[in-house]
Amino acid sequence: VFVPNIHLKRRKVSHPEKPAIALTHQEIEWLYSVTDNSALGYRDRCMLSIYYGCGLRKIEGLRILLTDIDFNSRRIFIGKSKTNSQNYVTAAPKVLQYIEEYVYQYRDVYLRENSAHNELFISERGVPMHPETIANRIKVLWKRVREQYGSEKHIGCHTLRHTLGTHLYMAGLDIETIAFMLRHKTLQSTQVYIHLANELTNTSKLVAAHEYI
Repeated sequence: VFVPNIHLKRRKVSHPEKPAIALTHQEIEWLYSVTDNSALGYRDRCMLSIYYGCGLRKIEGLRILLTDIDFNSRRIFIGKSKTNSQNYVTAAPKVLQYIEEYVYQYRDVYLRENSAHNELFISERGVPMHPETIANRIKVLWKRVREQYGSEKHIGCHTLRHTLGTHLYMAGLDIETIAFMLRHKTLQSTQVYIHLANELTNTSKLVAAHEYI
């Protein structure tokens, strides 16, 4: 029996995009509160400060070099981003404090002797952190929050960026300013924060000012 060679093309399965969510101010406080005073805890607070306090995308945070951080002017240089633009972000004092504590007191703990790595985030293996490692640390911290405080939300690294945009809108910034700060190509990406802000104000007390932004 002749059996012809049949080449089947594998159909690409498109997974539905998860709806954007944002954390309340209280939930952000909880995230910071579950970090400890170990070297890992200082790196965790630096990580939260980069992704929530500065609103960076995951890959943007991983690409930050020590030479990109200007502690005097409170600015962090962002290399080419998703929108192919090069920008600086300005860090709030509390955000800069957590970054500075990690850089000057605990980052070297992770480095091997004579290491030439200049990246901000260093893994326990002494090399620049991998995106999956960042994602896992967020999951670990959020698991602690859920165990201690009982939140039902499921978050990822990008949730922190959405949360910053939402909190900025809740604090009174207009959509155009937020789009500029978060380096969106179009206002359509920023409009989601209006919806998220409405959701948060329906479930929590509005806090106009926040020390981490």
